[in-house]
Amino acid sequence: DLAYCGKGAWIAPTAVIKQPEKVSLDHYAYIDHYTRVASALTMGKFAKIGSHCAIIGSPGHVTLEEFAELAPACQIVTGSNNYRGDDGLIAHGVPAAYAGNPVVGPVRIGAHALFALQSIILEGTTIPEGLATGAQTLLKSTMPLASWTLYAGNPARRIGARDGTAILEKKKELLKELY
Repeated sequence: DLAYCGKGAWIAPTAVIKQPEKVSLDHYAYIDHYTRVASALTMGKFAKIGSHCAIIGSPGHVTLEEFAELAPACQIVTGSNNYRGDDGLIAHGVPAAYAGNPVVGPVRIGAHALFALQSIILEGTTIPEGLATGAQTLLKSTMPLASWTLYAGNPARRIGARDGTAILEKKKELLKELY
């Protein structure tokens, strides 16, 4: 069972949730077909994870605030290896005493953030409210990111501003109607 499942929340029958007890979905949150969730996950109201996405890197945690959305095939990585090989073995199933030190960090995605097809967010990254990306954008924790801004590329670069006025007004109207 999920830690929490709000009204109207939905998980596609083909989605894979490795640790459902660490997953909380607020009202109308949505996880689409063929998505794999292998980290702790908290989704706000109306947050959506598109089809074929991967949320990986246990023991990390991902938070999608309300109305945040991942288009198909996006990836969020909360844990990885340093790949230098200078601190131990890097392979699945290696006992902890022999394994390298993982690079782990939570990922927080602000309200109304939108990620286009195949965007990637790496461990320790905080995405501000209203940020949006073009397809195949790479976002890392070391990048300065601004609210209500459009980014694209690998690595991500600022493309322009987004106007969140209408979005926030419609949100206010919807939530007033529902609650």
